[in-house]
Amino acid sequence: EAVQAGAVAVGVDHDPAAVVAAARNGAHTAVGWLRADAGALPAADGSVDRVLLNPPWGRSVAATGRLADRPELLGREVRRVLAPGGTVALLVPDGTAAPPDLRLRRRIPVALAGTRLAVLVLSS
Repeated sequence: EAVQAGAVAVGVDHDPAAVVAAARNGAHTAVGWLRADAGALPAADGSVDRVLLNPPWGRSVAATGRLADRPELLGREVRRVLAPGGTVALLVPDGTAAPPDLRLRRRIPVALAGTRLAVLVLSS
């Protein structure tokens, strides 16, 4: 629906194999995929209305690129590209606090492969 209304959906990953797999899995969707470093997102300041984020937790997937040495860049980049009034959906380990500069609108508990997680819905 959002794409029909003019929205553009773009997914990014630093791992080229992950980008290929995501593009293949979403071949019949309107999502575009590109290789990019989440520590330097390829978007202008304040240009993104919605961010869906499943960051590397250092468990099954290690952080790479700029995030490998400076994981705090991810939050900075999300805040940089997020438009005023924008929304972030963030998948995190259960018990993770919301970033202090974003408003927690909802916490949704989920389980994935036996791991307790939460989706934090945040707004700027």
